[in-house]
Amino acid sequence: MDIVDELGYRRDGRTAEQIRNVVFRLNAFPNADGSAYLEQGNTKVLCAVYGPREPRQRSRQLDDRCFVNCQVDGSVLATCFNAATLAVADAGIAMKGLPAAVTVGLSDMQPCVDLSGREESASSPCVTVAMMGKEDIVLIHLQNTVYSGRVSTMLDCASTACERINGLMETALMQHLQASFNRAERRFAAPSVV
Repeated sequence: MDIVDELGYRRDGRTAEQIRNVVFRLNAFPNADGSAYLEQGNTKVLCAVYGPREPRQRSRQLDDRCFVNCQVDGSVLATCFNAATLAVADAGIAMKGLPAAVTVGLSDMQPCVDLSGREESASSPCVTVAMMGKEDIVLIHLQNTVYSGRVSTMLDCASTACERINGLMETALMQHLQASFNRAERRFAAPSVV
């Protein structure tokens, strides 16, 4: 099954390099140390992070926890990765940067980003790539076989899409931080004197 038709469009109206609509919500689960809800097309992920915490006794140390709940419609690993990244950031856990992930497939040797479930179910190869910045790959997961000559094209396409997703994630984090700051400012504002 070809993902892209002869006019250059996918079944959902996107071009090969377009990502699906993305919705972010941080602090989606208030009982967690950090959490994020992410919708990418019809793939929906809720991720909650508990920890890290320093144990009182090393012998009673429990691993930190991350819970993921998702509704699947393609690009699941990438969407879960992005939600987990935002949840970790929401928990205030220091990271070297803000990595972003995307799934790339091939349609008649043309790379297509952010595959839907129907596009992934085709027997064509796809790769999920997470990048920190433009060139630092932090995760790569290949499904099916791909000719070595196509890998660099897929990675170039992934790099561009990861940059776009990273920009959206940064915007979501900044909006969340600004809203949190505004709430704290109102809460601690000195009462006006009349």
